[in-house]
Amino acid sequence: MADSDSMLAASALSHGYLPDRGQGPALVDVNLDLARGEFVALCGPSGSGKSTLLLALGGMLTPTSGRVRFDGQDLYALSGSERRRIRRARLGFAFQSMHLVPYLSAQANVALGDPGAGADRRSLSRLGELGLGERASHLPEQLSAGERQRVALARALAAEPEVLLADEPTGNLDPESAGLVCKQLTAYHDSGGTLLLVTHDAELARRAPRLLQLAEGRLVAAAPSKL
Repeated sequence: MADSDSMLAASALSHGYLPDRGQGPALVDVNLDLARGEFVALCGPSGSGKSTLLLALGGMLTPTSGRVRFDGQDLYALSGSERRRIRRARLGFAFQSMHLVPYLSAQANVALGDPGAGADRRSLSRLGELGLGERASHLPEQLSAGERQRVALARALAAEPEVLLADEPTGNLDPESAGLVCKQLTAYHDSGGTLLLVTHDAELARRAPRLLQLAEGRLVAAAPSKL
């Protein structure tokens, strides 16, 4: 894959946790290159390092060794404020644990991800697309786990980022809600976005043209989707 086509890349990426307590590395020498506009699904058993890899790729977890490049820039050679600017304007992240602000409504949480004028209107529209239009004024504690997960995805999509990293975006959802999420992710990719998602959802994984697998922190397989 040519460098000019690369949007997000990891080179010899490793990250270790507390070896003195018997815990091995979470990532081991991971090499990964996402082309601009590519859609990739990342699978693997619990504890294999998938979420750790997403955090490192998203500029939120400094690796023990190796490099992460975003659109040609070495993320961890940048200052913290420079990385935050990239995350705010160009890189969306949908956390599995959601990280919603508890005292803000669903609409206000989504608007946090949109730095432009008219954020309130757009956030309400985004919630409607995910079946949450009538829940826009509710606080996170008034929402189900699945509803909070959809709010988190709406926030990640709010600024229309060039790259979206999504950690188990359908993990807490019923089939109907999962279908809405799949529709939004497909629309994001179809509009030219670069998408990397961690998932145990076989239906969602099949939508990705490329499937990657992690096992014990190592990228052990890379295969094209059957669809």
